[in-house]
Amino acid sequence: MRQIELELQVEELRLAKEQLELVKQTQAPDTRAIQSLAEGAMDAIIVADTHLRVILFNPAAALIFGVPVEEAMGGSIDRFLPARFRQAHEGQVRDFGELKRGTRPMGKVCEILGLRANGEEFPAEAVISNLEIDGQKTYAIILRDLSERSRVKEDLRASNSRLVDAQSVAKVGSWETDLSNL
Repeated sequence: MRQIELELQVEELRLAKEQLELVKQTQAPDTRAIQSLAEGAMDAIIVADTHLRVILFNPAAALIFGVPVEEAMGGSIDRFLPARFRQAHEGQVRDFGELKRGTRPMGKVCEILGLRANGEEFPAEAVISNLEIDGQKTYAIILRDLSERSRVKEDLRASNSRLVDAQSVAKVGSWETDLSNL
């Protein structure tokens, strides 16, 4: 089941990457075109300049991070990361920026931690692209909040634990068999 979830996540991130690529391939890709694309996205889309200042922050990002769009604009993307990761993250992004162009997940499709305005840390997946907008090098980040998925997984683990305890008390059990081998 985890493998299927990961494959779905990879596919969703690939589609988001393709959407960004389509914007890049237009005749005159500019911030307004990307903003239009980002407005309807369900994932957070943040675009930062070479100084890692936010130049685009879509409504999904505002909802996920609990920061109004206007407040995020012009600020550092560092505010969306727990303090203990900021120094390393800045170096990673700058190293990535040395590449001519490209898209890659931050360390593959993996979970990172984001930071909401209220100080709450949350699990997320992020993909970063470096691209040129209006002649300037920028970083586009597509981020998916995994809080609900993590909560559901924890609820399932707790439920399974209660089931095992109940079976032990009742002195019953359960088993699985693979009928395809018969």
